[in-house]
Formats: sequence, C-alpha cells, structure tokens
Amino acid sequence: MFKRSKSIKEIYDATKHFGLVITNDPALATGLNRMVDHPRLGTFALTPRQIAARFGALAVEKLYTPARIIAELSRKKKMPVRMIDASVAKIFEIWRNTGLLESCELYLQREEAELAAEMKNFPSVELMMEEFDESFYGDLKVCVLGRELFNLLDLQVIPKKRPFEEETLFTGEYSFPVDRTYAFPTANDMVNSVVDCISGEIENSVSIVMSFNSPYLSTLKSRLKCKGINIIENSLLSQDSGTRDFMKLLEMSFLQDELLVRDVKQLSSLKDLNIADTYDDWLFDSYVSYNKDDKASALVSALIRSLLGSSYSDAIAAVQSRLGLEIDANFFSLTEMLGLEKKRITEENYNDLYYFVRFIDIETGKCGDGVLFANSLNSVYVNREIVFYLGMDAGWTKRVGDLEYIDKKEEERKNLDKFQILLSQGIQRYYFTHLVTGGDETIPCHYFNILIDKAISGFDAPEFGKVLPAISSHSEIAAERSCPGGVRDQIMIKMISQSSLSRFYACPKRYAYYRLQPPIENPAMKRGTLIHNFAEFCFDYPDLCERKFDEILELLLGEFESYLRKDEVKEERGIFRIAMKQIISFIKGLEVERQKETGTGKLDNILYKHFRKKKLYGNTEQWFKDVSQGITGRIDLVGNGTIYDFKTSGRRSPSAIVKSSVLSMLKKKKSPEADFQTPMYLLHMKRSGDANGSPAFSYLYPLDSKSDYILGKEVGMSKSAIRFIPMTLSAYMLSSEMFEIACEKSKAAAKLSHGQWKEFVKEFSKRLDSGEEVHEDVGKQFYKLITTDLGFTPGHFNRKTDKTFYENEIKTVASLFKDIRTPRGKDGLIFLNDIKETEDYIKGALNEMNEFAATDFPNRPAFDKRKVCNKCDYLGICTGNKLWEGTNDDSTDPDEEDHYNNN
Repeated sequence: MFKRSKSIKEIYDATKHFGLVITNDPALATGLNRMVDHPRLGTFALTPRQIAARFGALAVEKLYTPARIIAELSRKKKMPVRMIDASVAKIFEIWRNTGLLESCELYLQREEAELAAEMKNFPSVELMMEEFDESFYGDLKVCVLGRELFNLLDLQVIPKKRPFEEETLFTGEYSFPVDRTYAFPTANDMVNSVVDCISGEIENSVSIVMSFNSPYLSTLKSRLKCKGINIIENSLLSQDSGTRDFMKLLEMSFLQDELLVRDVKQLSSLKDLNIADTYDDWLFDSYVSYNKDDKASALVSALIRSLLGSSYSDAIAAVQSRLGLEIDANFFSLTEMLGLEKKRITEENYNDLYYFVRFIDIETGKCGDGVLFANSLNSVYVNREIVFYLGMDAGWTKRVGDLEYIDKKEEERKNLDKFQILLSQGIQRYYFTHLVTGGDETIPCHYFNILIDKAISGFDAPEFGKVLPAISSHSEIAAERSCPGGVRDQIMIKMISQSSLSRFYACPKRYAYYRLQPPIENPAMKRGTLIHNFAEFCFDYPDLCERKFDEILELLLGEFESYLRKDEVKEERGIFRIAMKQIISFIKGLEVERQKETGTGKLDNILYKHFRKKKLYGNTEQWFKDVSQGITGRIDLVGNGTIYDFKTSGRRSPSAIVKSSVLSMLKKKKSPEADFQTPMYLLHMKRSGDANGSPAFSYLYPLDSKSDYILGKEVGMSKSAIRFIPMTLSAYMLSSEMFEIACEKSKAAAKLSHGQWKEFVKEFSKRLDSGEEVHEDVGKQFYKLITTDLGFTPGHFNRKTDKTFYENEIKTVASLFKDIRTPRGKDGLIFLNDIKETEDYIKGALNEMNEFAATDFPNRPAFDKRKVCNKCDYLGICTGNKLWEGTNDDSTDPDEEDHYNNN
C-alpha cells in the first residue's frame, strides 16, 4: 500500500522549533527555508553537502570541484581527461555508498585506487563530509529529517556524540495518491495538452515531473518557449555559442585541406558570412579562390590556417579581435585550470579541452523564473503548487546495478519511498500518460506493481481512474499555432517522393529534419547530376557525344572540380570517362520507341546550354505527379514499358532491391532500410497504362565495372532488372512460368504435370500471400509427394543416397518458395499484392504526415533500430535517438547539485 507522505508545510510545522534541520533533498531544504516566517540566525534547513561546504570554507583554504580535481589529476598523472573523468565518477559513486574514501580501494582497480589516494590531497565537499567536525554545530538543536533516505556519506555529517532528534517523512497513513489519470492517445497529444494548460501567469507555480530520458522532453521545452513560457534551467559552457564556435574553429584548423563550405557556415557567430547554399559542398579553399571578392570568407580562411600551432591564449585573442567572437569568462578559467593558456594547440590537448566542455557540466548562469522541470529518476520533493506528472511509465523505474558496494535491497527501498513522496507533491496534481509507447501499450512504472501488490500491465487498472480526455487541438493546429515569427500556415502534404517516403519509414523525425533543410548537393549527388545530364543529352545526340567526347569530359569535370583536392582530379577524370563510355555504348545499343519532346526542353542541363541544342525526345527526365495515389518522382529514361534508372553508386543485386522494396519482407526482417522507388514507379507505370499492365524496372550502374574497364576488359553496362508480375504471389506460383522454372531446377518436379504442380502449390497459397515462411514445410510435403504418393526412389534420379536426392531434387524446389521474388537468381519480381501493400502504406503515411505536421514529428526509428540513428545525418541534434542514454538536457531543480552528487 502507498504510504502517505507529509507535505512541506506539515514538515515545517513539526520542525520549526529546531535550530537546524538536516535533509538530503535540496528541494525540500529550499522549500522549508522559504516557509520561515520569523527572524532567525543562520539557515533553517540544509543538506549534508551544504553543511560540509560551509564547514570546508573554515577548515581548508579552498574546496576543489570535481572538474578541478579531474584537471589536476589529468595533469599530474599525464592521463587523458576522459579516462580520469570515468574513474573519478566511479570513485565518487562508491564513496557515497561506503561513506569512506579509504573503503573505495576495496572496489577499485590498482590505477583507480591510486587516483582515490591522490584525491585526499584535493579537499572536496565529499572529503569535508567524511572529516566533518560536529562541533561546527555549536549549541544548535538539530533535527535529522528522513534519515532513512540518507546514503552512508550523508550520515557522516549527522551528530555522533551529541543528541539529535529525527522526523519521518511519512504520516503512517495509507492512501493511493493518484485519484485520476488522463490517458492520451499519443505522447504528442499529452505534450500539447500540457502546453495548453500552462500560461505566463502561472509559470512560476508549475512543475513538470518526467523522466529526463524521455524523447519528448526537448519537444515540450521548445513548445513552452515558443509559447513564451520561461523555464528554469542551468546555462552550461557547452551551450555557449561563442565557446562552441571557438572549439569548431580549432577543429577546422586540423582539417584545413578537407574543410567544406557547409562546415564554416555552421559557425553561428559569422553572421556576415553570406555564402549561397549551392556552394555548401565545395571545398572551402576552392570557394575562397573562386570568389576572390568575398573578403569575409578569405579572412576566415586565413584565420583558420593561423590557429594551428599557436597558443590557446593567442588563438582566443585572434578570434576575438578578427571575428569579434565573444567567449564566456568561464572558458578562460577552464583553459587556465587545464594549464593550456600558453601551450601550443595540438589535437591531443584539444581533445582534452573538448571533452571537458562537452561532457563535464560547467555552469555559466541560471534562469531562476519559470516552469520547473524535475527528473522523476532523481527528484523527491517539488516545491510548487501545481505539478504535472508525465508518463509515469517504465522509464520512471530507477535501475539498481548489481554492484558490490551497493546494498541493492536497501537502495530499492529508498527508491520506492522517494517514488511515493514524489507522487504526492503540490496542491494541484495532474497525472498524464500516453496509451502507446513505441507501438506497444504503455507499461506503468514497476513501483506501482510493488505498492499495489498486484501485476499491472497497463493504465486500465481501476486504481488509476483512467480518463480519456477530449483532445483539444485549437492551439496546436498548424494554421493557428503561435510561433515567434508569427502564425504558421497550414501544412497539407498531398504527394511524396520515394526518397521522402523512405526517410519517413526509417523515422518520422528524420523526414521532418530533412524538410527543414534547403536541398543541398553533396559531391556524390553532384557527380550523379552531371552523369545524368550526360545520359539525357546522349539519348538525344549520341553521335555528337562520341565526336565531342573529350570536350564534354572536361566540361563535366570543370563543374565538379570545386569539390576536389588537386590530387583527386586525375582519378575523377577517369571515373567520368568510364561512366560516359558505358552510357554511350548502352544508349547506342538500346532499341526503344522514341517519344517526341512536347515541352520546351530542359534548361538546367549544362550540355544543352553549352552546345545550344534543343531537347528532342521525351523519354528522358520525365517528372510525374499522381495526385490520386499521392506520389511524385522523376524517371531517368523510359521506353517499351521499361523504366531505366542510372545509379552512380555501387551495384545492388535484384534480390537486395526487392528485399528493401517489399513491405512484407521489410517487416519480416524488421529492417529499417526501405527503398520505395521500385514499387512506387511501377505503381505509376501500371496506372498510367504505359506498359500494358506489365512494366519493368532496370537499374543501370555505369561505374560498377570500372576496375575491369581500367584493366582493358570488355565490359557491358551492369544492370539489375525488376519485373512486375500482374498477379498475386500465390497465383504466380501456380503459373506455367513458375512450373517451368521448377522443372529446370529439379528432375523430381519434372515428373509432375502442371495440374499436379498446381494442386501441390494450392496447399500453401494463403500462407504465401500472408508473407509467411513456408519453404521448410514445402520441402517435407514435396518429398512425401514424390516418394510416398508417386513412388519414386533416389535411383529414378541417378542419386545413390537419400541425402543427395533430397539436397539436389527436393530442396531446390523448396528454395523456390523462399526466393520466390528472384526465382532464377537474376531478375527480381514484384507482385500485384506487393504494389497494393505499398499503395496502402503511402495513404497511411500521408495521413500520418499531415497529422504530425499539425503537432510534431515523433522520434520513431523503424523497429527501434539503433542503426537508424547511427546512420542519421541529424544524430547530433536529435535528442530522441537510440544511441544516447538521455537527452543531454540536464535541467534540474535550482538547488539540485551536480551529477557527481546525485543519490
């Protein structure tokens, strides 16, 4: 049963006659101090750490912060900061759980134990807690509040020789604190409702309790800020724009010859650097050489080159004077603490500095007004009148590791007590959750199971009093949501390209980030564009391309040269030459009906402009928009019912293309690597009637055989062909074509008539169309059909053993049911039900996109695959990715201590 916890007022009324109240919860101490209503000497309530800090101010000359201890040990031991940081964090954790620094040595490796011994020479708050002299209390009458939640290091500050009194945090009564739980369909709906409920008039009275590992933490904060609501949060050195820009400039100095324009444009302080987006993937040096009138870029280029080898103090002075960069004073203190001011900049000491800035919290300021965010994994008391509890799901359960120095049972008891206290904070309490997490029903925090003493799988348990609120979207409809820049226009996404659909399938947030960025050509895209330009022009003027081959080659290379270092030009000339030769040979041998160009011709193809030619045929570069299906795209070349698509990347086999194109196969493999180009384009061809119901798709790879081409071997255009079969998968298995393939592969299958084959396949039809794996059962049933039902033996097929007979005659037929979409190992097959499945998915995806556009696109990597995030271009800015343990957003109570001091 839930124990009822005392309110801060009840605790104050019970302890106000004491001279000092000791609690290990900073928020509770702050709340009690704010309630003091009479004059008194000294602070009424303090945490053990706060007491030790005051004692240390008298006992030692200065106290060392964890950051300074790490810097000192790194310098003394000549070890990288990241190694020292990990060891120091471990030592502090053990210290809190054992109470004595000396005891830490029992649980440390030799090198770590040496560091622990060195830490005695750097007086810290923890050392003052261990060596605390209780005479510091004088004649104060002391009350220890909630001693049952103290760790062993906290207990060192409690009086040992003099009497003190204790006060519990609980009343002795039992009651379930949650009277009503508002359950929203999605986390976005929940966030929207919270934002709607909070206004500027009440922001200083509101706290939001949630897990800081939650993927929607940043979304909620940005929504509140967008609405003009202040948030209490610490400002960190890692968030300071001047510091970030300076660190980026140092990093750029190590990569001078590989620096791209887009890298330099990331510097937020360079407001006067106006470079068009079209140059983003140029080498920065190439851009500066090409645009000699851009003095600002030349200044930045010269500055970056001057940084490498200079001292940190000189580098700081240079960027301040020449770029006007403002750097936080704490950064100067950090370089001094690390002893870097006069040192020459090297990659080694830069890595130490970067680690300190990025991973060790150095506060530069604090916003003291606004909504207070409290971490459900650390917080206990929340001194606010209105408290929103968000999620209350499995992410609220604090994990206790199986570590020698932790009493796991005792630690779990403390966490359970803290959970009960946390759920009873505030005067007005609102308990919000969302019904679905990651596609499954949201599971309540495990502590509920323990305290209610029964298994709970969802929020339908009667104790939660689940309410399904009406979703009010008046302030979140895209057309009405207020933003700093004004009112946002309503977004209606009516059509989608295959690349956008693939991004959305991998993760809706990836799609959203992509839409926010202007389209930029990187080197691979630029090379592809130029080769596509050549293929389009060559289809119209193949003879001209042969006569003017070298001229065209130099023209294309000149367009691409700005992306290259000087030593790369020769190699890239060879790559273009191979692609052009392959394309000319392919097009001259291609027999397709040429369609007369009906438009005015392409103006963005540099070859038509250069040779002053008109576009002759409409077979190439066809844009299509199918509003009824919601799809759009561009076809490289089409003719005789076949789409030809030039790919300058490495070749993908027909099997690989099919596996990434068919939704049922993607779901079966739980693969996020979707590529919807084939089914979407075949859907368009099928609907347009251009292919008489049986369109095909041929991927062309002009660079795939470049190694053989260089060696002088005769090579043709590398291809991967996909055919559309205008029938369902099971119907195709019954067809004469499939029967012929089976007979080619197996003499046993050739013993059957087509009618017998169809009767055999019908047993598996439903399972085939559902996407189920049937090949193992097919093998068993086919073996029975041939041997038992038809009476054939291995000898009938010149097989000496039953094993070789099974492997060569039976298993080959079974494999057809496994590899049904590449039955001959060459062309891939897409079936009618595959196209229909894609068609249905597109409709559902467009509905979701428009729903998300009115709220926000969620972090939802396909099948929760970490590799989606690992390969994502937006990993650095996406706080919901699967590679981070948390959100990197450490907003806490104003008085909550740093991460080294969490209980």
